[in-house]
Formats: sequence, C-alpha cells, structure tokens
Amino acid sequence: MFEKILALCEQKQISLAELERQANLEPRTIYKWKTVVPSVKRAYAVATVLGVTVEELMSKEVSK
Repeated sequence: MFEKILALCEQKQISLAELERQANLEPRTIYKWKTVVPSVKRAYAVATVLGVTVEELMSKEVSK
C-alpha cells in the first residue's frame, strides 16, 4: 500500500507530509505503513485526500 500511496502522491504532485497534513495524520504515519496495516479510518482519510476509494488504494495497480 505504501508504494501505491507514493505513486498517487506523485500523480497528484503532493508530498507525503502534505498528504498526512490534509488527512489529519501525525507526521511520518504513512511511512509506518511499510510494515504495519493502517486502520480503516486512516486509510479512508488518505484515500479521500487522494480522490480514490479505499479499494483502489489497496489494489496493486496504479491508475493513470
């Protein structure tokens, strides 16, 4: 999921720090998702900011 978020941030031209700020997450929260599965609430907040569904966020494919 972390790699998908990075790709979506690149597409949206925002940093992870900005994404975390807009999703009301603590700094470096998303980096922890390299090894820890996020709560549904946090995944939903990130998906909302990125303009995708949670399902899209969790899929392996990166849409263009």
